[in-house]
Amino acid sequence: MIDRIAEEEEKYRVRDELTLEIRKMNKSAEGFADEERAFTEREKNLNDEILKLKETIKALKDAPEKLSGTSKLVGIISHREELMENIPQQIRVKKTKDGSRLTVETGL
Repeated sequence: MIDRIAEEEEKYRVRDELTLEIRKMNKSAEGFADEERAFTEREKNLNDEILKLKETIKALKDAPEKLSGTSKLVGIISHREELMENIPQQIRVKKTKDGSRLTVETGL
């Protein structure tokens, strides 16, 4: 009889431990789902920012052409080739061991 009571107690103890572990796993899975949602939201926000940057770069690329023939003077400081290729008149600065060197390109 004592053995049977000990077996029943062991069953309940094991059941309680398993229940506790399952609850821990569920909480962990919920936490993972929350992190995954947060990551997805961050990824969406990053994609939106990239799209806005691409639109800004396109607008900047088109600006010199739109302003040519007007009396407006525009200065653009850039290291981006896609911006520089649309600007016919450029002042380029190159760093050398003796200091900086300027070249003027008229695009003519």
